Amino acid sequence: METIREQGHATVNIGGKTLELGRTFIEDICGQRQRDRLRDLRVPLLVMHSPEDEVVNIGNAQSIYRAAHQPKSFISLDGADHLLVGAGQAAYAADVIAAWAGRYITDHPATAAVAAPAPGSDFTTEIRAGRHTIFADEPTTVAGAADLGPNPFDLLKASLVACTSMTMGMYARRKGFDQGTTRVEVELEQRRWEEGLFTTLHRVIHFDPALSEEQRAGLLRIADKCPVHRLLEGTVSIETTTAATGE
Repeated sequence: METIREQGHATVNIGGKTLELGRTFIEDICGQRQRDRLRDLRVPLLVMHSPEDEVVNIGNAQSIYRAAHQPKSFISLDGADHLLVGAGQAAYAADVIAAWAGRYITDHPATAAVAAPAPGSDFTTEIRAGRHTIFADEPTTVAGAADLGPNPFDLLKASLVACTSMTMGMYARRKGFDQGTTRVEVELEQRRWEEGLFTTLHRVIHFDPALSEEQRAGLLRIADKCPVHRLLEGTVSIETTTAATGE
């Protein structure tokens, strides 16, 4: 630890694995308010530890267990090392986790967004998503449209900016800082090539001037991990089926 603080980084051996750790990583860990998170946790918690673990003392696992609310469980992984690299150790731990989690996990059907045309309009569409209702439309420059809501492309852009902003907000709260006036903008560009239509979503993140370079770098990094970003960059298929009205 002293070497990392003085030189900014050091090579360490953890459970037989050689790792390069930097000062930022150590400061990040030391700055985590784990007791507060455990106190506020409202989901089942499983704590696993091995008596043979030479890296993390059993007292650490006990402190985590004591700080958390019920439901919680403590399982001892007899004979396991810290990184579960021994033969069969990872598979055994996975089986234990699966058996424990089975009591709390239930299957939930995928939630659907439902759209239906508004009476007397070619474009105005009522969309129901969960408990919420919004309208989609086209601008009045399109014959028959009333501009009562964003158009479908605007809704697509809105989903990305909203998800990005939410993800950065959760990251900022977890790191203990306020992202202030930070905002996200997205523009959609489409170009036709011989291979077909190519779409680019140009996302611009306007950071609050008060944010440090480290905070900006962290927010920028986490922005690419927002679920909608990953969905849009992944492989997406659309399956269409038919059903009678009312089903």
